[in-house]
Amino acid sequence: LAVCDDALLLTKLGPGDVFGEMAALTPELRTATVTATEASSLLTLNQADLKLLVGNRSEVAHGIIEVLAGYLRARIADVKELTKQLEEQGVSRDR
Repeated sequence: LAVCDDALLLTKLGPGDVFGEMAALTPELRTATVTATEASSLLTLNQADLKLLVGNRSEVAHGIIEVLAGYLRARIADVKELTKQLEEQGVSRDR
């Protein structure tokens, strides 16, 4: 599965990976498009059922928190790398 924002490839997903959790948990519009790049079997869960599952099974809530924390860690690493690249190019940043 390819996760894209317009033509920009954000990441690739494989067996056991999840997507759509942000859109299912908040009223915001989706932030990316996921496209199957090969034959895939997917499980769908609507917003109401996900909320019920999270409310009844703390391990599901914990798993979602781990996924979201992983996204945040990856974005922080991206910002650090981009900041380093800008500094190497002589672009100063305001603090």
